[in-house]
Amino acid sequence: MNLPIGLTLTRIVAVPLLIVFLISSSRVHAVIAAAIFILAAITDWADGMLARRRNQVTTLGTLLDPIADKLLVAAALVSLLAIDKIDAWIVVVIVGRELAVTGLRACRGIDRHHRAGLAAGEVEDGEPVHRDHHADRREGLRAAGVPRGGHCGPVGGARPHGHLGGRLLLPILPEGRLPRDRARRRTLVVSAVAIVAAYLIGAVPIGYLVGAPSASPTSGVTAAAPSAPPTCCGPPACLPALLTLAGDIVKGFAAVTLGSELVKSPAGSDLGATAACAVAAVIGNCWSIFLGFRGGKGVATGLGALLRLVPWAVLPAAAVWLGVTLSFRYVSLGSILGAVGVALGAALLGYPGPFVLAAFGVATIVVARHHANIARLLAGHEPKVGQRRTSA
Repeated sequence: MNLPIGLTLTRIVAVPLLIVFLISSSRVHAVIAAAIFILAAITDWADGMLARRRNQVTTLGTLLDPIADKLLVAAALVSLLAIDKIDAWIVVVIVGRELAVTGLRACRGIDRHHRAGLAAGEVEDGEPVHRDHHADRREGLRAAGVPRGGHCGPVGGARPHGHLGGRLLLPILPEGRLPRDRARRRTLVVSAVAIVAAYLIGAVPIGYLVGAPSASPTSGVTAAAPSAPPTCCGPPACLPALLTLAGDIVKGFAAVTLGSELVKSPAGSDLGATAACAVAAVIGNCWSIFLGFRGGKGVATGLGALLRLVPWAVLPAAAVWLGVTLSFRYVSLGSILGAVGVALGAALLGYPGPFVLAAFGVATIVVARHHANIARLLAGHEPKVGQRRTSA
């Protein structure tokens, strides 16, 4: 642990405080939120400057810095959305763009690392280079026999030059094409289609379709793992809520699975696009296009998505949720801490950067969607398990 990493962690710790003060109706709290954001932005400049001056650039710092930046921006945008200070499409575009850029950069770094490890005479699909041509620079390409001295004739022409042989025409002849898997790489359009498909799967209003009591086309709120599910109802009344819970978990898992399959290539899955699909599914659940860009709180859909993305990080977080819920009887508090626990677990367990970023993105959305529950918890009015909700 060094000073630059400490400043980065300070920025991450400031995110919950920013959310709490920003969603408050007090102008004083709004000023405090603005001060927190400005100070966090200053730490973003300071940690990079100190790391370079002190030669303290580390792998952990390189991983945490973009996570902290995007987590801070996403928290501010989602909080502004929660208090109706910004349109939902603006948040989706900005957060989606940040996730896409980070994912593509991470995948590019992974691809470079993979290509650097290839053996001589081998291309990315594992096949030998065509004939005796050394098409890849990693093989220590020998200097071509460029004509010198008396060889003053034009190079190329109707027939290949004697000294160059067939190599001069290698880039344009069919048999000298670039490795085949390069031609099969998924384009950005395919990744965008996968992300949109994940959003639409997440946007399916399961609670409304099964007739859950807390779902209606006018309220736009689905029973997607609500923080305080009906606890005083009989089995017949609770059945729709249980079906909604199971359905939302399944659709989150299915959205990430489908997205991963769509962006899969012979070189492997696109980690950035797969991670973006997880966040897109939760966004779809919380701001469903089928319900006027309103919806649930993203807990169950996020659980399903992260089970597919970072399964081993979900297990300890589930224990946190269970322990908090049983100890304090606040389902909302357990959901918030569980979501944050998954993100921290993904980072500590060494999951790929895009997956960690997606876990933090899902946690940010879940915390922001619980802004009313946080206010009630602070005021001491949040209903516990076994209590009926009072009209707020």
